[in-house]
Amino acid sequence: MEKDKKPLLEVKSLKKYFPVEKGFWRKVVGYVRAVDKVNLYVNEGETLGLVGESGCGKTTLGRCILRAIEPTEGNILFRLNDKVIDITKLDKESLRRMRRHAQMIFQDPYSSLDPRMTVLDIVGEPLVVNNIAKGEEMEERVKDLVKIVGLNVKHLKRYPHAFSGGQRQRIGIARALAPNPKFIVADEPVSALDVSVQAQILNLLQDLQAEFKLTYLFISHDLSVIEHISDRVAVMYVGKIVEMAETEELFLNPKHPYTEALLSAIPIPDPRLRRERIVLSGEVANPANPPSGCYFHPRCKYAKDICAKEEPEWREVNPGHFVACHFAEELKLQGVPA
Repeated sequence: MEKDKKPLLEVKSLKKYFPVEKGFWRKVVGYVRAVDKVNLYVNEGETLGLVGESGCGKTTLGRCILRAIEPTEGNILFRLNDKVIDITKLDKESLRRMRRHAQMIFQDPYSSLDPRMTVLDIVGEPLVVNNIAKGEEMEERVKDLVKIVGLNVKHLKRYPHAFSGGQRQRIGIARALAPNPKFIVADEPVSALDVSVQAQILNLLQDLQAEFKLTYLFISHDLSVIEHISDRVAVMYVGKIVEMAETEELFLNPKHPYTEALLSAIPIPDPRLRRERIVLSGEVANPANPPSGCYFHPRCKYAKDICAKEEPEWREVNPGHFVACHFAEELKLQGVPA
């Protein structure tokens, strides 16, 4: 990691295995490795984009970091007031107090809002639960938050069904901002929205980051969105982070064959330019029964014998550029032209 920057969050060897049960007695016959020995860090004030195919474990990782899902193993180190705390070791009360500093924006702006609560109740709830504000003080704080995210204070008594998708997502953002957090996990916050509304929400998130000095883990399957909003990018495949680097470095100079394949799918906004699409053979590995060695080797055109036998080491090949591939230094992979 960069020596001049302090990581706000550091994830070390994080695992989340879901048991596979069978029969009347619910005997455990295996595990789904949703998150498998993940290492990453997020510097204070930056946006780390987390990208990968659907089902690769991105959302599970985000929820494990906040302990909305209990991790199976590993450490989640969070720096709070120059003191580093391990989120995995916190008891219930300590975790509740910590959560005001780490919030989440959910993917579906409708199902994440209680349909029986008004905007005032939804945005004000974190203030009441965390003993930050109550009564008139809470209402004034909610009005300020609603204005900040671009909604009308006249609508505080309305219910979620009365708003559009983009407006509902703004309510979700206001709720996440309410306890004044340092860190936000944004789980595909624009994937359910129209393209024009996506741009508005992305710009809002960037404005809020600058104004409130926020740090984001931004989860998405859309590389164009990731490129627009992220300072660094982590690429995930079947529960593992296979590559992590600064955005420009990763897009221009990928070191992992899976990253190269993802980048080849980005459309070029110029009809005169052509780029060969890399179509991966085979199916995505089954996280309940992953292949030996490198999980990606059955689909990789550069794979050799060692790839099927040994799991590649997670290592730094260039300053700030991490990858898990046996041949990262040897391969000349194609990125996205600047």
